[in-house]
Formats: sequence, structure tokens, C-alpha cells
Amino acid sequence: MNVFPYSGYDIGESDINAIIEIHDKLKLTYFAEFDRDFTFNYKELELFKANSINDLGPVICIKNSFRSFHLAFIEISYRVGAGSRYSPGTHTEYQTWGITSLKNAYGHILIKPETFLDKIHELINSVELDFEDDREFSKKFYVVTDDPLKARLQLNQTFRDHIMNIQAKEFFIEIIGNKLIIGNKKVIEPSSAIVFTEFMNKISRYF
Repeated sequence: MNVFPYSGYDIGESDINAIIEIHDKLKLTYFAEFDRDFTFNYKELELFKANSINDLGPVICIKNSFRSFHLAFIEISYRVGAGSRYSPGTHTEYQTWGITSLKNAYGHILIKPETFLDKIHELINSVELDFEDDREFSKKFYVVTDDPLKARLQLNQTFRDHIMNIQAKEFFIEIIGNKLIIGNKKVIEPSSAIVFTEFMNKISRYF
């Protein structure tokens, strides 16, 4: 059992236990340690535009033979309305987000599960980037970018295959420049944290 180094954070016991479990599992495969000095600029991310990031909680630095990457446990608040399982108002929770650096600059890319609403927006605004040579990927994911040429070059077949092989029901990826963040906008859960780590570990070899 590792000593949890963030007693000053307002984190519930269940989240603390989940983070420690994640840390212990990661140490079976990787060099993993809590990183008190990690910082990341979230202001430019579209993923959090509708939410409020209250605090950057515990962060685990993970290292392989290629590079280091991070799992950050972020305190996020968002509005909930009538009809949800929460009372109307603001709900706050800690979520798991994987953060890594890439070898090249990708522009600004958002990758999320394709929805019916996205298809309506595609027809109206033509904002989606489709890959004609990879219909399966384009059918499954909604890709928006500010630089289509760069995105097509960098999101090559190998990179798209790694995304397709992520063993999670739902997840979101955003890339700005050479920074990538991945998460599922859900409360901390060890199995998804391990899945995001495995993805970052795989792409660290090539990208």
C-alpha cells in the first residue's frame, strides 16, 4: 500500500482508494510515482469548455523506455438539470485524464464518439474530417480539426488503429500542438485508467 501524498485535497475516501489502486496496478508494469510538480494548461481545451476545472488533484507520472506520460485526477464541476439523477444545480467530481506529449505538432484535433447530433451538424456546417480509406474509423468517431491537411498526415492508419483498439466503451481525445489528452468524462475507475495508460504507452513507441 502506497501512502497517498495529497491529504490536503478535498477527495472522498472512495476516490482515494481508487487512485491508490490504480497506482499499485501501474507499478506492476511501469515505473509510476506521484508527481507533485506536474502542470497543464486546460484553458484551450474544447473538452472542458462547458465545465469548470476546480483543481488539478493527484497526478501519477508513468515512464517506459520511450518517454513519460501522466494520469491526472482532475476535480471538475458541471451544471446538471431537472430530470437527471442529480438535483438541479452544480455537480462536482474527480475524473481520470491521461496526458502525454507527441513527437510532432498536430494542430488542434478533437476526437469523440460519433452521435446522431454530430451527423446533423456535419450536414449543416461540414466540420467533420472523414477518412475515405478508413470508413470504420470515420463511422465510429467524430473528428474536428482546424488543420485538415496536418490532421490527415498525422492521424495515419497506425495511429487510427491504436485509437480503434482502445478497450473502452466511450472516450474523448483532444490534441493541441503536441499535447494529447484522453478521458471518458466519468468518475475515477481503475479499469479505464489502465486502458488510457495502455493507449499512451503504445503510441509512445511511434508518435
